[in-house]
Amino acid sequence: MLRYRTPMVQARRRVARGLRALKEAMDEGPLIDGLVDVGRWLEEFHPRSLVELDYGGLVHALPAGELEDDHSAADVAEGIEALRHGDGEAAGAAYGRLVERWRAVRDRRSAN
Repeated sequence: MLRYRTPMVQARRRVARGLRALKEAMDEGPLIDGLVDVGRWLEEFHPRSLVELDYGGLVHALPAGELEDDHSAADVAEGIEALRHGDGEAAGAAYGRLVERWRAVRDRRSAN
């Protein structure tokens, strides 16, 4: 089992900060649109609720070592922080790690 949990208030704050950083760093596009959608979705829940990301059946599809080395949330946070400081190169590197990690997962799913 692998889950990330955070209070709704923090989740909404993170989405707002991320959206602000993205809008200042790039033109409108699917990444911004997706984050707007997530923000709207989070607004539907009670402010004192929790947000949970549950990896569900994915934990059975990936070796334990890969899950232990999953730093997706940290990569997203690092990329957004880099954008906030105007460091597009560091933001791109963080995003690249994230994309590569999940591309490998997607490829594994498609291979079955």
